[in-house]
Amino acid sequence: MGINSKQIQELTHVASDVEKTINNMSETMNNAIAMSDKTMQDYIATGKNVNEIMDGISEINQISSENARSVEEIASAAEHLNKMTDALNTKLSVFRT
Repeated sequence: MGINSKQIQELTHVASDVEKTINNMSETMNNAIAMSDKTMQDYIATGKNVNEIMDGISEINQISSENARSVEEIASAAEHLNKMTDALNTKLSVFRT
């Protein structure tokens, strides 16, 4: 009976060690799951930020196109004004002599 009780005690010790190992593994798995959830949330947030940046870039592109058209219109108006100034100078030169 002494051998059986010693074996039971050893089995109890082994079972206790196994329980501790399982608890450690469970805690490690829970930590890994929590980190994985955090990483997933970070990826989602990054995706949203990238979309916002892309929207901003599209807006900048649209404004740049509008500005380019405005510059072309201003250049055209300046050229027309220059021609009108030349014509006026030609007409005024008649009175200067």
